[in-house]
Amino acid sequence: MKVRRGLHSADNEKALGTLNIRSGLCPRDVKVLNERLINEPGMREGLKRRAGTEARVSIIIRNFMGAPARAQGFEHREMMVGWAVLSHNLWVLARLEQVSQSEKIEQEIPEAA
Repeated sequence: MKVRRGLHSADNEKALGTLNIRSGLCPRDVKVLNERLINEPGMREGLKRRAGTEARVSIIIRNFMGAPARAQGFEHREMMVGWAVLSHNLWVLARLEQVSQSEKIEQEIPEAA
């Protein structure tokens, strides 16, 4: 489990340990964080993965949900998030198709590049 530094505490570490979940909580102390990044093999990779996920979530919230979110209540927000994720995924697929079409044209007609 990887989360931001503000959620690290002895109680949270203990709770994860009782559930047999490997802790990826980032310690607030930078020296301790650096030690964990050096000594724990998956810590750095996990944080990189988390950063990419947070960036994607930010894109969905800012570009596909609107700011502020107009849906009120959990059920409506849940539906709004679902539509935003679907819209985002369609947008990504459309961009991938554009890139593949461009590459195909460049291969067929070198002067178009």
